[in-house]
Amino acid sequence: MSRAIDIVREVAPRGKPAYVAAFEHGDGLLKQHEINTPNRLAHFLAQMMHECGALRIDWEDMDYSASRLLEIFGVGKHSAAVTEEEALQLAHKPAAIAERVYGLGNPKKARTRQCQSRRRVSLSRRRPRANHGPRNLLRDREDVRR
Repeated sequence: MSRAIDIVREVAPRGKPAYVAAFEHGDGLLKQHEINTPNRLAHFLAQMMHECGALRIDWEDMDYSASRLLEIFGVGKHSAAVTEEEALQLAHKPAAIAERVYGLGNPKKARTRQCQSRRRVSLSRRRPRANHGPRNLLRDREDVRR
């Protein structure tokens, strides 16, 4: 099986140095999280390339209009199941959107200071990952094992 870094260098030649370094030194983490077949590696890298714009994007802009919230996170489109009423209330409020869509629904645990206008790109839609830097791409990544 090819090393992830060899593929990354080919498909993301302009990837940010921090991402490239994470893959350069990430063989052990990939193995630890059972990304150990060509198919799993392909799925993982495809998701990374999509979420991070070929390893060029660090932050997800959370400034969505009501219509865009419904299109992406609306009922039947995403597990957040944002309703039309919620979308109207949340529109253009990045911290509230990040908490509602990626948070656990507990405002006391919201990372609003870190999610004020953007959110760290992540591979998990289960909770905010604002402190999840590219050097820890696989931390707590149980869902990549599926």
